[in-house]
Amino acid sequence: MSNIFTDLATREHDNDTKLGMPSTSLEHHIRRLTLMERLAGGKGWRVPAREPKKDAQGLTRGDRKRALRERTFAHLRIAA
Repeated sequence: MSNIFTDLATREHDNDTKLGMPSTSLEHHIRRLTLMERLAGGKGWRVPAREPKKDAQGLTRGDRKRALRERTFAHLRIAA
């Protein structure tokens, strides 16, 4: 058997984890921020960087640009 006060508190705090539900009051907003800070460890949410896409030869866009630049200016390096 549960206590009515426990039920009310549970119902009030259920919305803290539902991100699609707008904050109903300042207290709700503060509880949500506190909860998210605890979940993230106080460092914020970090999105890891993605690996660059590679073509069939295994070259990235930057690799292809550097190779093109090298081929384009190769005659200047030979003459110097």
